[in-house]
Amino acid sequence: MSILKVCQGVAPLAESIALKDGGELILLRDSSVDQYRAVIAAVEAAGFSYDSDRKEGEVLFATYAKGSHVLLISYVPLDNATRVISEENTVIPPRESNPKQLCTPLMTQLKTPYLICDCGMSYLMRLCDGRFIVIDGGLGEYEETEYLLETMEKQNVLGGKPIIEAWFITHWHGDHYFVMCDMMERFGDRVEFRTLLVNTPLMYDFPNRVKAMMEAHPEIRLIVPHTGQRFVYADATLDVMYACEDHYPGEFRDSNDTSTIIRMELAGRRVLWLGDSSPLSSNIAADRFPKESLLCEFLQVGHHGYTGGSHRMYRAASPEYLLWPCPDYWYAMVKYWGSNHVLLSESPRCKGIFVAGHAETTFDMTKPVEAKDPWKFFADGETVYEQNFAGNRVLDLGWNFVTGGSHGYRAPKVVLNEGSATVTTAAENAYAVLQFIFRAQMDRMSSFTLNFSGKLTAGTEKFGLFYLYPLLKGYELSGEWRRNSFCEDDAMWFTPSSEDGSFAYCIKFDADTRSAVVYENGAEIATYKYRKEEGSALYFLLRNGEVTFDHIKLVKGV
Repeated sequence: MSILKVCQGVAPLAESIALKDGGELILLRDSSVDQYRAVIAAVEAAGFSYDSDRKEGEVLFATYAKGSHVLLISYVPLDNATRVISEENTVIPPRESNPKQLCTPLMTQLKTPYLICDCGMSYLMRLCDGRFIVIDGGLGEYEETEYLLETMEKQNVLGGKPIIEAWFITHWHGDHYFVMCDMMERFGDRVEFRTLLVNTPLMYDFPNRVKAMMEAHPEIRLIVPHTGQRFVYADATLDVMYACEDHYPGEFRDSNDTSTIIRMELAGRRVLWLGDSSPLSSNIAADRFPKESLLCEFLQVGHHGYTGGSHRMYRAASPEYLLWPCPDYWYAMVKYWGSNHVLLSESPRCKGIFVAGHAETTFDMTKPVEAKDPWKFFADGETVYEQNFAGNRVLDLGWNFVTGGSHGYRAPKVVLNEGSATVTTAAENAYAVLQFIFRAQMDRMSSFTLNFSGKLTAGTEKFGLFYLYPLLKGYELSGEWRRNSFCEDDAMWFTPSSEDGSFAYCIKFDADTRSAVVYENGAEIATYKYRKEEGSALYFLLRNGEVTFDHIKLVKGV
């Protein structure tokens, strides 16, 4: 049956726009509430049965179905447009009721352990009946997949495999879906993954990696979520507030604006998921719906805080807590970029900020949030950080150990031994960069002493230390382009005096004398200029070679 012809019987100028997998958007411009109701009457006359309807502010939604042919009909007064989304071989969104109360509902923001990569987003929800919902997942470079899996297994109360009832992917950027693919490629036998929910424009094809995953796991059902649809899983209700076809027939200049925006209520607590939504998509949702529809307790900051979201969206959301999915060092740089200043200076209800790069955070959705400052102040002589490499995982070390992805810096290979860590460059002529202390802590120390010992493998081209802004060729704190933010002459380079390459260095960074004095085995060997800069941090550098660390210690004061 041609739904286009049904709609043209009401509005002869109705136009058809193709969607994914044979779906169709029928757009009736210059429409009205009466025409919306006439369309509903026409589809009923065509044999479609009423399923549900609801109102979001002045926006109207209705769902009709005939077997596996589902229609989502909407009227948006702001656009004076009626839209009919027609999909065959699909299902009505699940609307579960009377869930089993087996456990406490949880929401976990997983850590984004990147240095140079300005990306990553991973959230896990445990429902009251023990099943899970995942939002995106991350890039999958630094054991993120293992951490997500282990977090699910630790939180699993059902016994057997963790059940991922729904995995929402906001959009097709690798830092949002690679973990999902990696999970099923390597650990598909350890989880039960039931439904993938993703909506993407026709112009963006499914990534080949996702196609291969779906072919290998035909048990995973694909659902395309659309604005106005409501998904209810146990005690979680997810309402789609924006999907890519809301901008049709407009074109996307920024693929981030294809991100699906989702409003979730879990155990009565409201979370607004923006994905990488930028001003265009954020404003479409903010303009179409009343503020009370977007008002939330938790807000996931759009596009990691890199000019994502919009003034109107953030003012409407007026969040109490910010979920900021960006690496540690990026937050210090971008917190006032774009519309972020609205969140930080015009959010009267805001009580706390949780940056994914700082630490993993789990919220008990039945209890008030404990908004704690994740950093402490240190007294002179107090140890800020010490690492003897007793952990058995890279991320267990508790530092931003790795970098990679752009600008000539690549992730190293790391092997944890008994009481040491061996780091090997994974790409020729590219620096491996290791950051072992958060910049937020460095900002609270003007003078400090660094001790580190280990062994440098013979033939290593360069091994050194850099203290200043993040090693990004292309960004400055103001956000302006800068092509030469790092120069090799700015780094301290070390050549151990021992025959076997073993070393024990001590560096005293003194803000009063503006000097950094280097000692090897207790003897002074060099002096460098040092000036305390906000946002500076320490980075080990390794190029074409291998180094083994056995001890690192950072103490406040000299």
